[in-house]
Amino acid sequence: MSKINLDTHFNDPIKEWTARKHLLITRYVVPAAMMMKSIRGKREVALIDGFAGPNSYDGEVKGSTVIMVEAAKNVIEKGASATVYACEEDSDRYKVLTTVLADAIRDGILIAYNSKHHAKVGEIQKSMGSKPAIVFLDPQCPSELTLAGDLKPWTERKSTDILGVFMGGGACRACAQGVLNGQDKEKMEASLGENWRTATTLEAAYEVYESAIGPLKRHFGLYRLRKQEPKTDAYGIFGLSDSPNAMALLSDAVAKDWGVLMQIDASKTTPSLFDFLPEELGEQDSFTSLLEFSRPILKTQRQIKGRELAHAIFAGENGKKAFGQYQWSDYTKAANHVRDEFEKEMAVSN
Repeated sequence: MSKINLDTHFNDPIKEWTARKHLLITRYVVPAAMMMKSIRGKREVALIDGFAGPNSYDGEVKGSTVIMVEAAKNVIEKGASATVYACEEDSDRYKVLTTVLADAIRDGILIAYNSKHHAKVGEIQKSMGSKPAIVFLDPQCPSELTLAGDLKPWTERKSTDILGVFMGGGACRACAQGVLNGQDKEKMEASLGENWRTATTLEAAYEVYESAIGPLKRHFGLYRLRKQEPKTDAYGIFGLSDSPNAMALLSDAVAKDWGVLMQIDASKTTPSLFDFLPEELGEQDSFTSLLEFSRPILKTQRQIKGRELAHAIFAGENGKKAFGQYQWSDYTKAANHVRDEFEKEMAVSN
């Protein structure tokens, strides 16, 4: 991306789907920071924004680093400690970032680096020590986010949740170019793994990325989000964690984003989660609806069952709102029933 486009980006008003992405990040990062600060009783947390950007849209201070700074302030107000680390390679964007967040830098809440994220991971991890951490990775293009340099240093670390953005459309186009004429093939292998050559369609790109990053933490989820107009995927949002609580937060945040779009699409003001499902599900029974709703979790977290699976499916405001308030024993029975049906489907398809 050229410098001119970068300048235009932070001088333009915020786009509707970027604003929704910021809301989704807020719904995850703010409560996650409050939970993470209490791990092992240390009452401290680190927040890392690997691809920070300028955090300015048409003069309005908005962005992922701003969200992390506000989350850090909330933690500090509760008597704990929090530090935000932000990386931005482009000098112009870095200048804007450090200007709009000068107060946070002065107060010691934010440490900013004019550097690629992977080049500073070691320094950041040394600075933060053993603090629990939340990492957000939102690259400008798919090849910027590498498995070895940007993801694995965090997935190999304990008490670390990773939230990130996957640009499936950009990835499949780059992979197609790599297969056809050799362009960017090294970059795509670094970003998608050894199976990148099969990721030449949108569906295949998501499948390849799931297989590449899914095993890196105990719990994983990858959800597709879309722009309001046109009605196509804007990006995928993924989460990696050792805790099912993080996946519950991510699922809840995604469900709320789907709800915003469904309200726009159907001109509704009070949709339930059943309204977020594909339209044809409206004529099917509730168990089928539950199976479809649970499929992303069942697909990516094949190893969990029982209470842990029930928590991943039903925990959070929207899960209970959609399926009703019951005892956890009932949620667990339903989760196991859905899991058994899903395994039968997988056995038939194989």
